[in-house]
Amino acid sequence: MFNPATGIHYLERNPAGRQAVLLLHGLGVDGRSWLPQFDDLAGAGFRLLAADIPGFGRSKVPWARWSLRSAALLLSAFMADLGIGQYCLVGLSMGGVVAQQIGELGPLLHEVEAREGRDLLGEAVRAEHLAQDDARVVEA
Repeated sequence: MFNPATGIHYLERNPAGRQAVLLLHGLGVDGRSWLPQFDDLAGAGFRLLAADIPGFGRSKVPWARWSLRSAALLLSAFMADLGIGQYCLVGLSMGGVVAQQIGELGPLLHEVEAREGRDLLGEAVRAEHLAQDDARVVEA
């Protein structure tokens, strides 16, 4: 599947599951690496989303530079765009580090966004993009 708002490609199983789980792959692979676990986890009642982390698989990097933070921000925006506010994070290797970044960013962004009625997540993604562009200009 493809989420056009974020450019994230992903696999989904059991969309009516009781709890959403975002599965993040390791370095050098993509979301398909989670397929061997899909049947057991879906059978346990989970809604599974195995995303291609930006820059891996079919998900492109929308900025000049890739960073763990930018990947985490874009994946947080992906989940928000799907209307999924609460979810479990499972990451393998590099995916575990990205999951940690999402965990650190997510609750704060969603809390402030809800309180202030702003698209804070979208603003954070745009700010990360601008910061990377500024860094590229300074290096030139």
